Amino acid sequence: MKILRICLFFAVILSAVLCGGCQKLSPAKTWTDKLLYPPARKDSTIDVYHGIEVPDPYRWLEDTDSAETQAWVAQQNKLTSDFLASVAAGEKIRARLTKLMDYPRYSLPYKRGSRYFFWKNTGLQNQYVLYLQETLDGEPRVVINPNLMSEDGTVAVTNTAVSEDGSLLAYGVSRSGSDQQEIKIRNINSNQDLDETLQWCRFTSIAWKHDGSGFFYDRFPDPNTVAPEDRAN
Repeated sequence: MKILRICLFFAVILSAVLCGGCQKLSPAKTWTDKLLYPPARKDSTIDVYHGIEVPDPYRWLEDTDSAETQAWVAQQNKLTSDFLASVAAGEKIRARLTKLMDYPRYSLPYKRGSRYFFWKNTGLQNQYVLYLQETLDGEPRVVINPNLMSEDGTVAVTNTAVSEDGSLLAYGVSRSGSDQQEIKIRNINSNQDLDETLQWCRFTSIAWKHDGSGFFYDRFPDPNTVAPEDRAN
């Protein structure tokens, strides 16, 4: 789980700081001396703002779809994974964090039409699940479960908006932590998605019209129609 991996990393670092020179964990400086970080290429990209040149040598990393960026990220991830695997107390910390996080969690509910919507995580789910209740004391039913969208749990629903009458859901889907989104529309009554999918969205908001006839959003141009040197801009 991504959350556990992050917590594990910071727990290990904290343990090193607290232990200082204890023998069970090596000093942090020794660890960092052994880490060989993958180099990041610098290029000659320069922007000019009001006559002032501003170098941006890592602009190429903003193109998350490029093979070079993905290879660099994979190397960084391997470095982190190998480091965490080498920590003797890693499994003990992981087990403790897993136990601490294994409890139900809820979002604040909100009302659309006559329906009540809320997010819930049973404890160790990778992603929260969206539920609705027809009444305050009604039986919850699932509207959308992101955990079923991928085997490894890395597909997330990153943005949602329910129409004013509570019958339609527009939701953004992100894969493997990317800030790229595609927006889908679900008929809540039938629990089926419509055929249309909006591509090339990023950092977008979704706002339904009050009559439910459509919603506002923003998107980037199709990258296949943009010159390669302009894709990251």
